[in-house]
Amino acid sequence: MSNTTRLSVEIPSNEHKKLKILADANGLTLRDFILIILDPILHPKKKPNKTTIKAIEDTEKGIGLKSYKNIDQMWKALGLNE
Repeated sequence: MSNTTRLSVEIPSNEHKKLKILADANGLTLRDFILIILDPILHPKKKPNKTTIKAIEDTEKGIGLKSYKNIDQMWKALGLNE
């Protein structure tokens, strides 16, 4: 059995809802979603895989990017607006 601890973070309800939606959209629990986001910070020496490297290269070249006027427009386009 692994050694775990509970982490409590207070965030606005609407932000919590958005995180849950993003996690679910990726087929992840909220816990796993947050750990994946934090993984590069917690393990900085970890190297990206080929898929990640390609995504970074494509992004730097502007391939497959979408742009929005503001964050509200992005949330709306993603169906995450309230």
